[in-house]
Amino acid sequence: MSESPRPDDRVKSVAHVGFSIVGDEVDPGEWTAATGIAPTAAWKKGEEYRGKPFPDRLMYKRWGVWRVEREAEHMELAARALLAVVEGKVERAKELAESRRLRVVVSLWWEPEGGQGGFDFDAVTMRRLSALCHEIAFYFA
Repeated sequence: MSESPRPDDRVKSVAHVGFSIVGDEVDPGEWTAATGIAPTAAWKKGEEYRGKPFPDRLMYKRWGVWRVEREAEHMELAARALLAVVEGKVERAKELAESRRLRVVVSLWWEPEGGQGGFDFDAVTMRRLSALCHEIAFYFA
C-alpha cells in the first residue's frame, strides 16, 4: 500500500508576473538603457534558438521581446515584486513603445498546486499593473 503524500512532498503553487515589450523592432539593449532595468529575458526577432521539444532543430524567434519577470508562491507577492522593480521606470518606455506600435504586456502565469485552483489580487495591485501596459495576458499551467 502506498503512503499518502505528506504536505512537504507536494509541489507548491508558482506565480510568474512579467512586464514585456513585444514586437518586430524590439532591440533589447535599447529597452535596457531606456529603463535602467536588466531584463529576465530578451531577444531580437529572427534570433536562432533550439526548441525544447526538438533540441536538434534550429528555430528562429518570431518577434523581439524584452521582459522582466518575478516569481513567487502567490500571485500577489509576485506582482508586488515586479512592481517594486518596474514602477516609475517604464512609463517613458511605454510611451516610446506606443510610438513604434509595439505591444506592452503584463503577463500572469499561474501554476497551481495540484494542477487546479485560482488566484486573486488586491484591486489596487491590479490597477497598478494595468497602468503599466496596454494588455494583460493570463496563462494557466
